[in-house]
Amino acid sequence: MIATLLLLVPIAGTFFLVRRRAHWAFGLPLWACALAAPLQLDELAKLPRWGLAVFAATICAKSVDLLRRRPAFTVRRYLLFFVWPNTLTWPRAFRRHDGPTVVPELWRAAPRFGIGLALIYLGAHFDLDHRAWFLSHCLKVWEIFFCIGGASDLIVGVMAIGGWKVDGFFRHVLRARSVLDFWARFDLMVHLWLKDNIYRPIGGARHPNRGLIAGFTYSALLHEYLFWTAVPELLGVQTLFFATQAVAGRLRLPRWATWIVVFSSTTVFMISMEAVFEFHSVFSP
Repeated sequence: MIATLLLLVPIAGTFFLVRRRAHWAFGLPLWACALAAPLQLDELAKLPRWGLAVFAATICAKSVDLLRRRPAFTVRRYLLFFVWPNTLTWPRAFRRHDGPTVVPELWRAAPRFGIGLALIYLGAHFDLDHRAWFLSHCLKVWEIFFCIGGASDLIVGVMAIGGWKVDGFFRHVLRARSVLDFWARFDLMVHLWLKDNIYRPIGGARHPNRGLIAGFTYSALLHEYLFWTAVPELLGVQTLFFATQAVAGRLRLPRWATWIVVFSSTTVFMISMEAVFEFHSVFSP
């Protein structure tokens, strides 16, 4: 009950602040309330705490975007924005398809889901967590890519049937030519929010290094919070992970080296995810 009320505080508060054209800094107490919501759950409930933390961070991100833009809106659209899929920024919500609706995402969703579920089954069937620990985590990276990619395509396709245009989570990730290009294609929802609310205001084209450091610092702090709510013992791991990505992003690496950096570091990242919930054990007998 308390957690629900804490999540409603920034939604209601942001509405009045935007209407009064208040400065975005007045939203800080509202965001603190939302981020405190997962702490109201039992400490042993790792997955619910982590899931609620993700939801709280999403509400805060949308609140920040609204307070910075201060757009004109109706109450109905304002409330819909907080549940609108695949976007954290106001301009990318409620977009209509201009032409006839073509839904190739639905055709891509099924095979992606199938591959993801197959990898989960293989990991559980061969008990890779105990027999081949590193290979097990490598598979988990691909499980996330295919399962979330399939879910994203499904959401995009379903929304397109209704005439709405939303972005997918991934944009041809396998075509990435550098570490920065990889992150520009991975999780577009967060990438576009960071670009509009962190990178451009702090650095932008004039000071790209400053904007880059700010973006990766925010990502590190965000992920530290998400994992701290569920597994406080892993404090510091996310900072190390994103610091590695920021440094590698400024290096001119060949494509093969880029993928070694991205895949190996993402595999290490999966080790911390394992502490929250186990992908392979989902289908274990």
